[in-house]
Amino acid sequence: RYHPLAHHKMKLIAITLLALVASAAAIDWTDCSDSNADAKVTGLTFTPDPAKAGSALNVEADLNDTTAVQGGQLKIEVFLLGVSVHTETRDWCTEETCPTQPGAVSLKEATSLPGITPKGKYTMKISGTDSAGNQIMCANAKFTVQ
Repeated sequence: RYHPLAHHKMKLIAITLLALVASAAAIDWTDCSDSNADAKVTGLTFTPDPAKAGSALNVEADLNDTTAVQGGQLKIEVFLLGVSVHTETRDWCTEETCPTQPGAVSLKEATSLPGITPKGKYTMKISGTDSAGNQIMCANAKFTVQ
């Protein structure tokens, strides 16, 4: 049975996952990976920047993977004005082809933000851990939806 709020939440989850890997001039992001992490985030881009409710959103993330990753989890946490609006844990190998190979990785995703996406300043933390619990990567991002 169709429920508008559930449909909106699924769209927000997809947007959140995409935003995990994005930043540009107006998007403030940092690599919060520790020194032993398997990968470092080297770039994040949103197009358009800022994101616009009711419009397409293209996201590109650049990573430098230093170790082959056999498996693990990706956790995405999104906040609007400091209030948690979404938390999701995914299988790393659903997002990447496992085992990952060391080297540069560019992830590109496209989605559209529903017109009912709340406008405002969002923050996001994306973190990955391998099957042994070691950190794969970590990124913090601040972005605006207009």
